[in-house]
Amino acid sequence: MAARRAARAGQARDGRGGGQRLGGGELVAGDVDLGAQLVEALHGDDALVDQRLAALEGGVGTIEGKLYVAGGQRGSTRLPTLEVYDPGTDTWVVKAPMPTPLSPHAAVVEGRLFLCGGAPGLLGRTVLSYDPAIDAWASEPPLLYARYSHGVAYDPAARRLYAIAGYDETWLASCEVCEPRGPAGR
Repeated sequence: MAARRAARAGQARDGRGGGQRLGGGELVAGDVDLGAQLVEALHGDDALVDQRLAALEGGVGTIEGKLYVAGGQRGSTRLPTLEVYDPGTDTWVVKAPMPTPLSPHAAVVEGRLFLCGGAPGLLGRTVLSYDPAIDAWASEPPLLYARYSHGVAYDPAARRLYAIAGYDETWLASCEVCEPRGPAGR
């Protein structure tokens, strides 16, 4: 396993890993979770890689040097969890749970973690923001189309958040543009 971890970490560092599959496209069900892969890629095999609530398909972002892993899925159950890895103390901490369990895609926007979609049906329109300064979630205006298995990106110059493609009963060939509100809905 250590050799496989080292290979995955090397691929992630040189940019050959794709999307959420940091191992160059390799995703091993059952013994790999996204948070652990990211920590290994960023800090090597000596890093603490055990999340308390290991899951697949969680939304991930870094804020002020800490790794945030939100939601995800264990089996067919979507999780409302938020865990934060602090490489300075080599620890995971559980933070305020999401109000809605999702397998979201994430982007960091002005110091907050934004989660977009991540479930079939109406829940897939959900947009949430997490403010680490107050350990609290806020609901944001919903997406027009429900989506999961999509991409999310933030353009700080334009202050725009993009939700791109994805799936909800059919493959979506669309890109939604959102303008995030300030902290606490301002």
